[in-house]
Amino acid sequence: MGMLRPEKGHKDRTRLIGLQENSFKMNFRRCKMNLVTTILVVNMFGLLMIILVNTRPRWLSNAMDGYYSREKMFSDVSVSGEYNSLKWEPAQGSVFDTMGDAREMVVRALESDKLPSIHVPFPNDIDMSKYKYTDVLNFIVPVPQVTTTDRVYKLNRTIMDSHLKLKPRKYTEKIVILTPIHNSEKSLMNFVREVNHLTYPHHLISVVFGEDSSHDGTLTVAHEVAQDLKDFGFKRTDVLHFNITGQVTGGWGDIHHILAQYKRRKHLAQARNLLLKGGLKDEDYVMWIDSDVGSMPPDLIEQLLYAEKDVVTPLCLFSSGGEDRVYDKNTWRETEDSIRNQKKLKPYELVVEGYSTTLRLYLSDLRAEGRVVRLDGVGGCSLLIKADCHRKGLKFPEEIYDHHIETEGLAKMAKNMSFGVYGLPFVLVHHS
Repeated sequence: MGMLRPEKGHKDRTRLIGLQENSFKMNFRRCKMNLVTTILVVNMFGLLMIILVNTRPRWLSNAMDGYYSREKMFSDVSVSGEYNSLKWEPAQGSVFDTMGDAREMVVRALESDKLPSIHVPFPNDIDMSKYKYTDVLNFIVPVPQVTTTDRVYKLNRTIMDSHLKLKPRKYTEKIVILTPIHNSEKSLMNFVREVNHLTYPHHLISVVFGEDSSHDGTLTVAHEVAQDLKDFGFKRTDVLHFNITGQVTGGWGDIHHILAQYKRRKHLAQARNLLLKGGLKDEDYVMWIDSDVGSMPPDLIEQLLYAEKDVVTPLCLFSSGGEDRVYDKNTWRETEDSIRNQKKLKPYELVVEGYSTTLRLYLSDLRAEGRVVRLDGVGGCSLLIKADCHRKGLKFPEEIYDHHIETEGLAKMAKNMSFGVYGLPFVLVHHS
């Protein structure tokens, strides 16, 4: 029996050594498998990043579908001003996918590159190539077939003054200036200076700010400048505070990206409608002015009242390199080509301007037609609307309306309600 114990212990040790060797081999295999798995995962991750980088617009559009693919409602207005609720139909696939001809899309720019006939910009064989946009012309450029540039020719003082003359009269119309503000702390002082320089009787002007979700001192500064305007003799001043969700944030490129325009313009329409609801009292006209406007002519209100129209806007520009350029590309007239193009669109497709060549005529190209010209779309830089139009239901569409939204949607709605929409191409407002 004593001989068997050592033998059994020897076998136990041998078995233990064998188990240790097997364990080592199994651990080694696991390490190899883990290493191979790690390499595969890293390679797959790298491949995925390459795909995402190279197809970012498509990936971004698909990611945004989570927000936009839900059923939505938008308003359609009849001539009588009654609203009908229509169902927003999501397109198959990505509704924000603008990359393929076979895919449906919500955001579309009306492009003209397939219509060679419109590239002849001016009739009457006028050779404009010898004129620079920094030159001052002594003639008015004829209306082109379509707008081909956002640059605007300067006109001499004689021509401008002849289209800006006003007959003396007594003004009694009450005006309310409604101005949405968001992170506008730095621009409000200039805004107040421009408004205070208006020659229209201040005791007939009220000013109401609509502050929305600012991250700086906008709300505090707004209350201060509102009191200043009251001290300057304005009739009524107020600051309304909103907290609307869905604000598009980021840099200029993020905010103005074509894929962000539905969400951005929807938010702006909501802010404008809330401001309209809380800011309009017994006034005769509503004057919409951007908080970051650069400069306005002192007689701006008198010029807009001269038109005697339901909806009227001046020409809003910005300066770049000594040239005047169109800021409000939302202010335009339809052409036969642009109308024909829109007839091909689905009800939920949103048309935006400023992201491609256009099929339309900007207000700057309509000067040859005279002092007051017909329009089909307007921007919000500076906009005068009869208050009764708003009271009858005219608002800023918060959903896609006739392929447009917010200010352009308002213009479409106004025309459907038989209100006139016009522009003053000789009255210049400069945006900052």
